[in-house]
Amino acid sequence: MNTKTKILAALSDGQAHTLTELTRLTRSTKVSTRISELRKDGYDIKNKIEYRKGKFFRSTYQLAKLHNQTYA
Repeated sequence: MNTKTKILAALSDGQAHTLTELTRLTRSTKVSTRISELRKDGYDIKNKIEYRKGKFFRSTYQLAKLHNQTYA
Protein backbone atom coordinates (compact mmCIF):
# COMPACT_ATOMS: atom_id res chain seq x y z
CA MET A 1 0.00 0.00 0.00
CA ASN A 2 1.50 3.36 -0.99
CA THR A 3 1.48 6.53 1.11
CA LYS A 4 -1.49 8.13 -0.69
CA THR A 5 -3.58 4.98 -0.21
CA LYS A 6 -2.70 4.82 3.49
CA ILE A 7 -3.65 8.48 3.99
CA LEU A 8 -6.93 8.07 2.11
CA ALA A 9 -7.78 4.95 4.10
CA ALA A 10 -7.19 6.80 7.37
CA LEU A 11 -9.18 9.85 6.29
CA SER A 12 -12.05 7.76 4.95
CA ASP A 13 -13.50 7.45 8.45
CA GLY A 14 -14.57 11.09 8.21
CA GLN A 15 -12.68 12.08 11.36
CA ALA A 16 -9.94 14.67 11.67
CA HIS A 17 -6.42 13.26 11.84
CA THR A 18 -3.33 15.13 12.94
CA LEU A 19 -0.32 15.54 10.73
CA THR A 20 1.69 13.69 13.39
CA GLU A 21 -0.72 10.75 13.32
CA LEU A 22 -0.61 10.50 9.54
CA THR A 23 3.19 10.77 9.55
CA ARG A 24 3.45 7.87 12.01
CA LEU A 25 0.91 5.80 10.10
CA THR A 26 2.63 6.23 6.74
CA ARG A 27 6.20 6.42 8.03
CA SER A 28 6.63 9.27 5.57
CA THR A 29 7.65 12.89 6.00
CA LYS A 30 5.82 13.75 2.76
CA VAL A 31 2.25 13.61 4.09
CA SER A 32 1.45 17.20 3.07
CA THR A 33 2.71 16.52 -0.45
CA ARG A 34 0.62 13.36 -0.75
CA ILE A 35 -2.45 15.24 0.52
CA SER A 36 -1.86 17.87 -2.17
CA GLU A 37 -1.78 15.07 -4.73
CA LEU A 38 -5.03 13.61 -3.36
CA ARG A 39 -6.63 17.04 -3.71
CA LYS A 40 -5.48 17.18 -7.33
CA ASP A 41 -7.09 13.74 -7.74
CA GLY A 42 -10.39 15.33 -6.70
CA TYR A 43 -10.61 14.58 -2.99
CA ASP A 44 -11.88 17.42 -0.81
CA ILE A 45 -9.52 17.36 2.15
CA LYS A 46 -9.86 20.13 4.70
CA ASN A 47 -6.94 21.37 6.78
CA LYS A 48 -7.39 23.01 10.16
CA ILE A 49 -4.52 24.66 11.99
CA GLU A 50 -5.07 25.14 15.69
CA TYR A 51 -3.35 27.60 17.98
CA ARG A 52 -3.34 27.70 21.76
CA LYS A 53 -2.24 30.78 23.64
CA GLY A 54 -1.16 32.29 20.34
CA LYS A 55 1.19 29.43 19.47
CA PHE A 56 0.87 26.63 16.95
CA PHE A 57 -0.74 23.58 18.56
CA ARG A 58 -1.57 21.13 15.76
CA SER A 59 -2.63 20.68 12.17
CA THR A 60 -5.45 18.30 11.27
CA TYR A 61 -6.77 16.93 8.00
CA GLN A 62 -10.27 15.69 7.32
CA LEU A 63 -11.90 14.25 4.22
CA ALA A 64 -15.07 16.20 3.49
CA LYS A 65 -18.13 14.15 2.66
CA LEU A 66 -19.41 15.20 -0.71
CA HIS A 67 -23.10 15.41 -1.57
CA ASN A 68 -24.46 11.97 -2.54
CA GLN A 69 -21.09 10.31 -2.03
CA THR A 70 -19.60 8.17 0.65
CA TYR A 71 -16.04 8.19 1.87
CA ALA A 72 -13.56 6.42 -0.37
